[in-house]
Formats: sequence, structure tokens, C-alpha cells
Amino acid sequence: MLLLYALAHPLPSLLASTNESLPSPEPLLEALNSCSDIHSCRTVEEILYSCLAVVFACTWVAIHPNIPRKFDIGYADPNEIADSFTISSARVFAQDVITMILSLLAPELIVLWAMRQWFAARQIAKKYSKYGWTKTHGHFLIMGGFTLFENNGYLSRCLLEFLIQHKYINITEDEITARSKTDFLTKSIAVVQTTWFILQCIARVTEGLVVTDLEIVTVAFALLNIVTYILWWDKPQRVRYPMKVDYRRRHVPREVKVMEDRLIWRGIKAMFTSFCDWIHQLPQRNTNVRKSFTDWIEKTWRPLFRHLRPDRVFFIFWNVIITFWMNIGYMTAGEGSYKTGLELDPSSIYPAIPLFLVFGGIHCAPWNSTFPTHIEQILWRVSAVTVTAFPLVWFPLVGVRNFLDDYPSRMAINIQSAIAAIAFFPLPLVYIGARIALIVIAFMELRALPPSAYQTVDWARFIPHI
Repeated sequence: MLLLYALAHPLPSLLASTNESLPSPEPLLEALNSCSDIHSCRTVEEILYSCLAVVFACTWVAIHPNIPRKFDIGYADPNEIADSFTISSARVFAQDVITMILSLLAPELIVLWAMRQWFAARQIAKKYSKYGWTKTHGHFLIMGGFTLFENNGYLSRCLLEFLIQHKYINITEDEITARSKTDFLTKSIAVVQTTWFILQCIARVTEGLVVTDLEIVTVAFALLNIVTYILWWDKPQRVRYPMKVDYRRRHVPREVKVMEDRLIWRGIKAMFTSFCDWIHQLPQRNTNVRKSFTDWIEKTWRPLFRHLRPDRVFFIFWNVIITFWMNIGYMTAGEGSYKTGLELDPSSIYPAIPLFLVFGGIHCAPWNSTFPTHIEQILWRVSAVTVTAFPLVWFPLVGVRNFLDDYPSRMAINIQSAIAAIAFFPLPLVYIGARIALIVIAFMELRALPPSAYQTVDWARFIPHI
């Protein structure tokens, strides 16, 4: 994001000479120079910082991922399998980054995922309430919080009540909460931060001040962030390891070896060792430091690029795309690591469609605003309409596909295949393209903001006084 801002922030002279459709930089510089009072003006950097802070809270702090499940590490070593106990921290971080990117490009999917988990956790808490279970227990079960010690398998519903009755599973809500990386205060601060940002934007509209496109995008994020936090309020956040359940009462010491990403750490270790050797030998050399550092970079990285053939680069890139797309499909259908145990989505989940329409409609707010160029205005309008209309098209298609599950005829199967071919590839691709366009245009607008965008809210006007 910072790179987009830097690329979209040219010098005034270059801006004036390369694009005549942009407003003259003299009024902008005058507006910036007039902001000498820190209490009445703000800078582009302050706008950028406040928006990025809220976006980070919405895409990283607010996400409550499941405990990492068992999966194949990669094609480099097919026999190397990791589970919740042996998976490396690097792989866990990579999964969190993928979820963060998903929340940035498709935040509605995160809300849909959170709603499914909320309904499932409520059903579990209601079913096992006689054992003192709460929604926190339900969330902990759904996210993979219990695993059988004998074979490292995940609990099935048929064994769950037996294990609870015989005290094989005996954990309180406070003990589950203690495993979480956040507490009530941390979540409250994040909600207050996003709510305060929304109130600032509302106050700017009330005073007739310009709300930047980046702030519009951030407000939409903040709105969904509050809903996500409410749905995941009882869910533990970023629990690293599940609770072991030894249903045979064999408390035999077991050595757990955390697998490392050998290829990654081997390269990092070799590079760090080479850099330390260069630092150690530097005082003994009489050559230029810059030239010596350049030679070290060439010596260290040349073997890597010599073995990095184009086909390997394409293979790695293609695997990343496939993994990202599979996560979108799993999150959409509630399968894979996003499975909640619900046989069907409850009908109560469909009132979320108006929330998604509000999310898209917020991007239509600057419909008649002034953009640096006419092309950016057209792109913004098309992208905003695409994001707003997507739930109206996608949810009915998925509903029809689920409805046809009860009619196993050949025609129904053909219709389901056609719907899946449309709903799970072209439509999400168009939607993600529109989301990327909105984010890029929002950053590009920072190079030519109107003067009132630099004015801050006069909060004294909202306080009754004589």
C-alpha cells in the first residue's frame, strides 16, 4: 500500500507537465502551506496512517483463524506431512497472511465464515449446555481445539458426548479463553478504534468536508469489522495448539518434533552466515565498502538466480494462485479448514445480504465526487456497481445450486455444474478485480486532493455550548 502511495505521488512539476486534466498543483500547495495550525489541518501522511491502521485492524487483528489443520507441506518433500503439533511457525504465518489477503479482497467471505461459525457454536452450546458448555466451547471445537491423542485425529460428533460424559474432555470457558492471544480489552480497543474512524467520516460529511476515496474504502472495511468482531466475540484468537484428548488413558510421554521448512531456513541460514563472514572480513580489506557489499550480493544471489529457471518461477506462482483460489472456494462453500459442521446454511444467514449491499453501496457514495481524471471516475463507478451488485447475483445462484441437491436428476446435475462454473470462477474473478481497482484508485487520488480534504473536523460544533 505504501508503494502504491509513493508511485501515485509525483512531483508537482511533473504532474503539471504530464497530465493536463489534473488540477493545478498551486492551489494544493497553497492549501498544504496554509495548514500551519495542527488543530485545524491534516496532511496526506496522516490520512494514510489513519486509514492503514484501521485496515490493519480489520484484516489482521480482527481475524480469528482456526487452529492449523493437517496438510501437505509441498512438492519439495512429499513425505513431509505437518499437523497441528508439528507444523512450523512459518507455515502458520503463511496461512494467516493468506487469510489476511482474503479479508482485504473479499471481506464479505470473512463475515459469511464468521456467521456460519456463530450459528454452529450456538447449536453446540445449546446441545451440550447440560455439561456447562458455552459458545466459547463451541467455537473451540469448530476451530479444531480438540484432537485425539492416540492417532492425532480430530474429534467426531459421535465420540464427543461420550468423551464429555466420562470427563475425558473437561475444560472450562476461562481455560479456553486463557489460550487466546487476545482478551476482552484488546477486542474492545479494536472496536472503539474502528467506530471512532466511522464517526470521524460521518462528522466530515456533516461539516461539508471532503472524505477521500481511501477513507470511503476504510469505512466499508470498518463496518464489516464491527460485525465480524461481534460474531467472533466468544471465539479464541490465534490458538496455536489444540487440546490433546487421550481417550484410552494412556499417558505415555510422547516426543513432538516440530518440522521445519528445511529449504527456507537452510537458505536463510546460509545467507546470514555469509553476511556475518563479510562483516568479519570487512576491516581486513582495503577495498571500497560499497564495492565490497555489491560483490557480496552478487556472490550470494547469483547461485540462486542461476537455478531459478522460468519454469520453476511459473510453477511456484501457479501454486500460490491455486492455493489462494482453493481457499476462496473452501471459505465460500464452508468446506475444508472452514468447515463448521452445519449440514446446511441456516435461513437466518441470508439477512446478511443487505449488509453486503450496504458495504458495496458505501463505495457508491463518491459517485459525483471530483476525481483526478475522468478515467478514474469511470473505473470507480464501474467497480463500485460491480461490488454492490455481486451479492444480488451470487447468492441466488448458490441458493439454486443448493436447492437442486434434493433432486438428483441428470438435468439438475447439469444445472448445478453450469452454476458452479459461473459462480465459483468468473464471478469471483470479476469481483476481486473490482476490489483491486477500488483500492488502487483510492491510493492514486492522494496525489491530487481538493483543499477541503486537508481540513480536520471542528468537534466544538458538535458540543452544546453557549
